[in-house]
Amino acid sequence: MTISIHLFGALSFDDGRRTLGPRDFGGVKPKQLLELLLCEHGRPVPKDRLADGLWRKRLPQSVDATLETYVSVLRRSLGGRGRELVVTEPRAYRFDLDAVELDIDAFDARLAQAATADTAAARLALDEALALAARGELLADEPYADWVAPLRRHYNGKLLSALVAAADAALSLGDAESALTRADAALALDRFHEPAHRARILALYALDRQHDALDAYVHCRRLLDDELGLEPMPETRALQKAILAQSNLAGLIAPPTCSSPSRQENLLGRRRELDELEHEARAALGGHAALLLVEGEPRIGKTTVLDTIAARLAGVCVGRARCTPAEQGLPYVPIAHALRDALGVEIAIDVDAPAMVAFDALASIVREHAPLVLVLDDLEHADDATIATLAYLQRRCADVALVVLGAADASAPTLAKLRPTFRLRLEALRQDELDDPALHAQTGGHPQLLRAVLDENPAEAESLAARLLARCRARGPFAYRILLTACALDEPFDPEALAEALAVDPLALVEELEELCEHRLLVAEGDRFRFRYALLRDVLHCSLTPARRRLLHARLQRTVPMELAG
Repeated sequence: MTISIHLFGALSFDDGRRTLGPRDFGGVKPKQLLELLLCEHGRPVPKDRLADGLWRKRLPQSVDATLETYVSVLRRSLGGRGRELVVTEPRAYRFDLDAVELDIDAFDARLAQAATADTAAARLALDEALALAARGELLADEPYADWVAPLRRHYNGKLLSALVAAADAALSLGDAESALTRADAALALDRFHEPAHRARILALYALDRQHDALDAYVHCRRLLDDELGLEPMPETRALQKAILAQSNLAGLIAPPTCSSPSRQENLLGRRRELDELEHEARAALGGHAALLLVEGEPRIGKTTVLDTIAARLAGVCVGRARCTPAEQGLPYVPIAHALRDALGVEIAIDVDAPAMVAFDALASIVREHAPLVLVLDDLEHADDATIATLAYLQRRCADVALVVLGAADASAPTLAKLRPTFRLRLEALRQDELDDPALHAQTGGHPQLLRAVLDENPAEAESLAARLLARCRARGPFAYRILLTACALDEPFDPEALAEALAVDPLALVEELEELCEHRLLVAEGDRFRFRYALLRDVLHCSLTPARRRLLHARLQRTVPMELAG
């Protein structure tokens, strides 16, 4: 008989004969014990951590005895299969998820299904996922528990993305009413989420409510300006202009698509790097551990390189994992997930054991199952324990056929603790690699911008440029103002002229310009600066309102009359 457990909303347990709610597990503490175990998703939870979650600093006189009592009460409340479900481990307990259906697992499965389906099937999968989450916030019966917060934030983020994706799918299929409902639900979760605002604006326009759609844009703009000091993204402003022009709706709604890397994405300008990385990986599979690190700015193609190399290493067990900010407080999770993906078995690690015990346990698994390839993406988000484990495996498994393929933002401070066997820095492609000066001038050699131009996809090119710009906007209004002013000057621009136009100290401005270079938005050229990507400069220039453009050009004409861009 299937057992169903719901974590969305209040905790619910249904074994087909009876349904248990938050008050049916023998008391508050046994119920919290069950929730603590479920939040760890089948991993053993040490008794010390259970005690911390249940009592914080107000521990009972006999922690072990009290825990055993609560476990006994919990098992009785779960019925005849209680001992099978709540499993005793050395100095720990775990919940056996193989014996149950968990609603968050079903939610994740529907999202994965939607990511690879056509629009109609994706909408159906998203609707099913959202129906699972409709019961309410994760473990709503524990609104203030610290141990719920990380998992709750993780699924709130997933729910937000699912609502916006469902709104987009509904718009593509002509169901504007449903799209509006989904967009409103997304904004109830995060009122600053611009994709949700755009979905709402489009849904109102599709319902022939042009005035309401324009009001929705004004509300979005004022909200961002008043509370965050930001302007809407270029695609949001472009949507307002399109509605003012009464553009055809079909041209504004792009059906969601899920595309795999194209042949050009794999090969464009990266053959040498791919060959070098593959050579190092194959050498390591000959019998020595290697950490191969791919570095670069966001969206430069690191993940594509990892995927391509993993595909080339046919016949070897490959496990993949992605480090996420939500899991930075969970030690060893990326490595455990990668090993589980490679071997098809659950990897249990006692996170409260001394570090050397966990390190040795992981090293033993690697030795037993080598040769192995572990692919770890977004290492800049890895926890300290994962970084330390990688260094340990390099030393203690030096004679083992182990390849760790990692990718990370080159500016991540955590990388200073790694000593990779081979380090590959992905940069924008050089002009000689493209053999097309005009194309290089337009894109700065950025692979994804190149693909957008070569595929004649200006919307994607502008979207990518807007994402680059978002990195600057996150730094604050001053950096954004610098770029907006600089985009009106001929390149390379003189920092002193820009400082005069902005009425700021030249030295302070140069320091900020150097920061923007580190963020890969500008590049130094002698004692002057230019935009790294011409498309980014174009997007900035187009984002200027007519009034702002007129005032800016008037000021620049007075201060730097020979520097104005045409």
